[in-house]
Amino acid sequence: MELGIKEILQIIRKRSWWLGSIVLLASIGAGLISFYLLQPKYEASSQIIISSTDATGQSSISINEVNMDLRLIDTYKEILKTVAMMKKVTATYPDIDQTPEQLSRRVEVNSASSTQVITLSYQHENYSQAAKTVNAIVLAFQREIPSLMNIDNVSILGLANEEVVPAPVSPNIVFNVAVTFMIALVGGITLFILVEVLDDTVKSEEELALLLNLPVLATVHIIRETKLIKPNIATIHGEGAGSDVTIDAKV
Repeated sequence: MELGIKEILQIIRKRSWWLGSIVLLASIGAGLISFYLLQPKYEASSQIIISSTDATGQSSISINEVNMDLRLIDTYKEILKTVAMMKKVTATYPDIDQTPEQLSRRVEVNSASSTQVITLSYQHENYSQAAKTVNAIVLAFQREIPSLMNIDNVSILGLANEEVVPAPVSPNIVFNVAVTFMIALVGGITLFILVEVLDDTVKSEEELALLLNLPVLATVHIIRETKLIKPNIATIHGEGAGSDVTIDAKV
């Protein structure tokens, strides 16, 4: 059965109540789950800057050194995510409730293009713990870089504030509801179209004429028993001298 845009719109119109109910229930369910069941997560961020400063503290503005610092950023980003670096963090800060492997997977390291700033982000169910963790990683990295790279060019640009609790980054209730709405809408339409395509019953005279390639000469409608007209029986009673006379007539 081939379906065009007109037929698809007819299917949607015919099952609009079902489609609307499915989309509405799915959207409400996604909102309730996001609000009541999913645990909120908070994100804390700290920044470091890769400067052109040698061991004696003398600054340089050489273009070559700046370009070298930019190339070092990729190296530093990889070092920050290694398990070896995270072992230094957990050894120095034992109150962190994560293993080095977990820290390595969960920390996010990003840098803007053509800048010397690296941003570290960490998510946790408790914001204070997230801030302490990301600050510990930054401090441990700054302390270890001179021995690893023989250069002290990492400065802390900003640490996460452990006292101010921001809004949670997840779950995003609006996003979850919007995605669920679209999935339910597309899925419902697809399901109804599939049901219509798999249904091989003939539903109209036009469809029958199309299948048989013959014109429709007459249509016999279904007459239910409740719609049949029952015959009326008229009874005439007459009184006479001998006996009563009854005449039944069907009308």
